[in-house]
Amino acid sequence: MYLVGGLPLTIFLVLFYFRNKETLGKSFVSFIEWAKHSLETANQASPEKITAFVVINFVYVPGRLYFVLKIIDPLHLLYGSLIDAGLVLVLYGIIKPSQIIELKNGMKVENKTEVEIK
Repeated sequence: MYLVGGLPLTIFLVLFYFRNKETLGKSFVSFIEWAKHSLETANQASPEKITAFVVINFVYVPGRLYFVLKIIDPLHLLYGSLIDAGLVLVLYGIIKPSQIIELKNGMKVENKTEVEIK
């Protein structure tokens, strides 16, 4: 059964690749250039953005797919989606942990960068 379905599909994919390899190559290079710029800050690689990218693509996406396939209750899926959205916002630095503490405790968290001289 695998041979009957897999062999024609493999042959089709190989022929498709050889007919369109120049277009596929140009598209792949443009994608890499786009991804490179989106993972940089001031023309230098941003460890924060690269870490977020790796965590999301290699941990979050497979874990989320497993969660969606395992849980069928829509309320739990909504809670999981909200928690995951919060994780993504924190990883990419859109929301800072100090803002979460401020929201939770209702207090203003300030970074003291200036030395007060009295």
